[in-house]
Amino acid sequence: MISINKCLISITILIFAVLQIFDSKAIAQTPEFTVSGFIRDKASGEALPGASVLLFKDSLNLSKPPVRGATSNQHGYYGIPKLQKQTYFLVARSLGYKSYTAIFTIKDDLYNIRFDIELQAEDIKLQEIIVKADKETGNGISSITVSPEILNQLPSLSGEVDLFRSLQLLPGVTINNELSSGLYIRGGTPDQNLTLVDGVIVYNPSHLGNFASTFNSDALQNVKLIKGAFPAEYGGRLGSVLDVKLRNGSKEKNKLIFGAGLINSHLTLEGPLTGNSTYMFSGRKMYYDALQQIIDKDGTTPRYNFYDMNSKLTFYAGGNTIISLSTLMSSDNIYSPTKSPVNYDIQWKNATVSLCWSQILSQSRFSNASLSYINYKFKSILNDTSSSSLSSDYYSVSELQDFVAKEDLQFFISENNIGKLGFDFSLHKYQLNYNDVYSYLIEYSSGSEREVINYEIAAFLQSEWQITPLIKLNSGGRFYYFNDRKFFEFEPRLNASINLDENVSIKGGFAVANQFLHLIIKNDISLPTDLWYPSKAEIEPAHSKQYVFGVESYFAEREYLFSVEGYYKQMKNLYEFKDNGIYSSTSPLTSLFTKGEGEAYGVEFFLNKMAGNVSGWAGYTLSWTRRKFDDLNMGKVFFPKFDRRHDISVILTYKIFDNLSLGITWIYASGQGFTLPIGQYRADPIGLNPQSTIQYDYMLRNQYKLPDYHKLDLNITYKFNWGRALIETYLNIYNVYNRKNAFAYIASEDKIKEEGNSFSIPKFHSISLFPFIPSVGFNIKL
Repeated sequence: MISINKCLISITILIFAVLQIFDSKAIAQTPEFTVSGFIRDKASGEALPGASVLLFKDSLNLSKPPVRGATSNQHGYYGIPKLQKQTYFLVARSLGYKSYTAIFTIKDDLYNIRFDIELQAEDIKLQEIIVKADKETGNGISSITVSPEILNQLPSLSGEVDLFRSLQLLPGVTINNELSSGLYIRGGTPDQNLTLVDGVIVYNPSHLGNFASTFNSDALQNVKLIKGAFPAEYGGRLGSVLDVKLRNGSKEKNKLIFGAGLINSHLTLEGPLTGNSTYMFSGRKMYYDALQQIIDKDGTTPRYNFYDMNSKLTFYAGGNTIISLSTLMSSDNIYSPTKSPVNYDIQWKNATVSLCWSQILSQSRFSNASLSYINYKFKSILNDTSSSSLSSDYYSVSELQDFVAKEDLQFFISENNIGKLGFDFSLHKYQLNYNDVYSYLIEYSSGSEREVINYEIAAFLQSEWQITPLIKLNSGGRFYYFNDRKFFEFEPRLNASINLDENVSIKGGFAVANQFLHLIIKNDISLPTDLWYPSKAEIEPAHSKQYVFGVESYFAEREYLFSVEGYYKQMKNLYEFKDNGIYSSTSPLTSLFTKGEGEAYGVEFFLNKMAGNVSGWAGYTLSWTRRKFDDLNMGKVFFPKFDRRHDISVILTYKIFDNLSLGITWIYASGQGFTLPIGQYRADPIGLNPQSTIQYDYMLRNQYKLPDYHKLDLNITYKFNWGRALIETYLNIYNVYNRKNAFAYIASEDKIKEEGNSFSIPKFHSISLFPFIPSVGFNIKL
């Protein structure tokens, strides 16, 4: 143990030493002839990630290939090293902005050129559809960049910009049911998705049914989704990455966005504090339960409300340093109506605080460091007061607290090779409480409380190498140490792309990942029952290997994009609750868990029309997700609830006039699995005063398929100016043809007497959450 700790300390010191060497201007000499800087919005001063910078020799002839180029990172920083002494013509471009051109000359006495670029926004003809061209954004395998502008034209339940509901319209992304929160991406569960907001982990980034994310979309600057085989700079999760960057706030003037509708309202404020600082605040409140109390007072539909708040203060310390303080808070509550046959109360809350500072260390090195605190709490109460043998109680509370310190460094290995180096330290504190019966006294009892404290250390090294103009390689690895199991492992990452010509490319990727936190869900309860449990001596970290291969092609003068992508993911050390596990306060909670393995594979087809008054996309996914546990389903392979064989999405946006637009979405998915009883028997116990009971015999796990899920949503938006204000009015129709998509099934029994004998017949009643819901509202932008 002593040698392991010494090794750990040595590795930590070595990593910090390497970071400091790179951070020191005096030790590491700056490469000659480098041009670098920030790319920002001219009006607001916001950084522009994914902007391209191209350098041409002699003249600005765009028909010839550029001699060099670069893409800005998520902080808007770009750099082009090792240039020759001569005159260059520079072109900077970003989607939704006018092209910027400039001329500069490198001389003997001018080794480094600081060249900040400000781009002016312009209206474009719906070419900001959700997938951007890889040549402009540098997207890798399974990577999608989301433009917030297109989200405004899609239908939503609440009538506002809706990121998560838009993501689930993409191939390979789905939800379990209308009640579930979180995205199921390529056969993975929501806990296997790494969600970062300004670099800070958010454990549950969505509201109920994913019709809204926990961050107000008015505050979004950039969103990137990586569905698989993610690079070495990301870690701690098995499956996918959602990397979200919030806006800093406008440097130009104070701005206000306010919207109100039948079921929710939202507010965003931003502007300058001083000449060198800005602020941004955004908040929302949903009061769907208040509307339900008016129009459906005696109904059995679950009651639901939420709120969320985001804020950010940004300070520009000179030309090289940016310091920001960000906060996020959200709270969701779904509870049973008065006449529900089962009482339930489910809540989850997020809270994060982060201090981040970004700095240009030299013309060829960029650093980003942060300190953050994360708190997430999920409480689930299910109190079945019926006397049915099918009834069951459930109570769990998971509270997670993290303290995280991290630093990333970007530098140039060569003129066509960008290196990234980083270090993370995370201290975790988990508090758990679980019981299979419920009483309000349990909530205030500390007897079953379990507290776990551990830490993990991670370091990564990554190379983004443009080998030739047609071949690009992203390679690297991530080192992990997890103290509770003395676990040390290396995770290799690799993905490559080859452009066969200017319109056709092939891509492939491979990744190994580990995860030290498990989301364990009760399979026999349809309501959310999230129990987060950390790896310990008896709970192994989850492990995955991913393989991805795809082809994409542009055609019709790059107005259309068609892509096909296949994937295979192998997972082990997955945990679920045992069937019929018996809880005991004297036994560890882990005695109720069982360990298994899984795999997921499939193929995704995607057709995207990216320009014109009528735009949109269609996606189809054919996929399989399998699980195998020795203690479940008699040891046989089964399909989990969220396995969907077929998934189809069709999205259309139509710009009728400049100020009037129409958005339509239609989705279809195969029905989820469900475990039904197929027989019953009488159990006669032995002993004094025995009481016989009726027990049920169940089919194989999730063998029965529920009806297919499908629905149509519609949005009409009309914009007009009123004085200095831009007014946006909308009509949303959610679930146009009122499809009764079941999110849960409640069990009950009918008592029947025949020839003096009484017996029970089980009945299952489906509950749908969101019926046909029209909503109207408005947004005001000042």
